[in-house]
Amino acid sequence: MFGGNHTTFRSVIRCAIAIVMFTLMGTAAVAQSLPEDAAEALQRAQRAAAQAQLAYTEHFPDLPLW
Repeated sequence: MFGGNHTTFRSVIRCAIAIVMFTLMGTAAVAQSLPEDAAEALQRAQRAAAQAQLAYTEHFPDLPLW
């Protein structure tokens, strides 16, 4: 799938885990009855964080973020 590059595969897995965690955190935060504008801002921030994580792993595949 990734041409035998285990580092790339691990990066993809880490990114997927981060996205799932952000999504779950967003769901929990919205369930706590945030004001509508705060909930929207939180969702935008979580999407931006997920995009940043994807961009980081794409541009720096050999440098783990954490």
